[in-house]
Amino acid sequence: MRNTIGVLLAAGLVAGPVVATESTEMQTSFSSRIIGGEPAEKGQWSFMTALIRNQASNSYQGQFCGASYLGDGWVLTAAHCVERINFNDFHVHIGVHDLLRASIEGKRAEVKAVYVNEKYADTSDYSNDIALIELKSKPNADAVALKTTGEELSKGQTLTVMGWGNTVADRNTRPIYPWILNQVDVPYVPRATCQNLGRDYRDIGDDAICAGFPEGEKDSCQGDSGGPLVYSHNGGIEQVGVVSWGDGCAQPNAYGVYANVAYFQDWIAEIKESGISYTQYTYRKVTQSTVEEKLVIENTSDTAWSILDIELEPDSKLTITTNTCLNATLEPSNSCSIHLTSTSKKLFTQLDDMFDEQQLVVTTNRSNNEKLSFLLVFERDKPDLPSSSGSGGSIGWSLFGLSLLGWFRFRKGVRL
Repeated sequence: MRNTIGVLLAAGLVAGPVVATESTEMQTSFSSRIIGGEPAEKGQWSFMTALIRNQASNSYQGQFCGASYLGDGWVLTAAHCVERINFNDFHVHIGVHDLLRASIEGKRAEVKAVYVNEKYADTSDYSNDIALIELKSKPNADAVALKTTGEELSKGQTLTVMGWGNTVADRNTRPIYPWILNQVDVPYVPRATCQNLGRDYRDIGDDAICAGFPEGEKDSCQGDSGGPLVYSHNGGIEQVGVVSWGDGCAQPNAYGVYANVAYFQDWIAEIKESGISYTQYTYRKVTQSTVEEKLVIENTSDTAWSILDIELEPDSKLTITTNTCLNATLEPSNSCSIHLTSTSKKLFTQLDDMFDEQQLVVTTNRSNNEKLSFLLVFERDKPDLPSSSGSGGSIGWSLFGLSLLGWFRFRKGVRL
């Protein structure tokens, strides 16, 4: 099954025998790479993008997911790639081919904000697995065109997927992680054929597409997550999918599943063309008893507009301490901020509470009093953080980590 234990490791939820003892292997053992493919030609996929942790010793060690550059400072990836990492803790590298030569290849860019599709659910669902990354700059780099609704793909049509993931399908064999970008061709599989496999495949909807061979052998794998699935169309290349999940890597009767780019064309356009930059999705690991968060809203349009209301949920565990947004008129290129505070006791009221989600809604005076929804996800870093019901909680912490294994292993893994 596709394994995302890398996410667990990044969150500090799994230790001991799950990971290798050598630090280098531990950095790469849950990565996703292409199965049954070949090295790509340098410059062949110049829009290909790597998500890289800032604190890693180099780009090869830090790469944890794939992505694609859309141009104008926007990157497309999978939601599960960015749901457990703060946007300040990673950067993107556009057009890199050899991760060991990232310092002289492609273009590095810092992350400004992350936007996760609002319908991306939780651990029980694999649907709507798509996210946009807004960059602080607008790198002059090749962009990939996205497939839109209209002409349908045909059964068996050749698609190409690429990434820096595991090249070994056998789970009992030590994985191999090349630093050179790999690619593989896989045929399009109609949704009904994919659903007929049963298991989790039966629930695949219009938001996803399948690709692969009935016999397996060629596929994307853990860590290729977020990377593009493309095809040749009208003399050019268009992206049709985003690497998401599957049952194993290149296994028989287990196709790869990809977010359907055409299905999300309106959502992608709405975010990119909104004229507003804001911290729609924020993940924060809580390491101290006091929690502070800053949300920024910037007017990236050419017209001034105002913020009419800022609303927390009725039972919110957050407090607005200061803000420069309410009743403010934002001129083009101007920004405002909202400062929030809470405590670990409020966020995690029980010993086994490990995650908490809080929402905030901002109303503007734009068309139909447009509302901006902010989602903040807090993860409890240590079991001994104080909660309202006492201290400790290491047993609950361990059990929670083990319970997550049931769903994490199905997703194409985020490389640790």
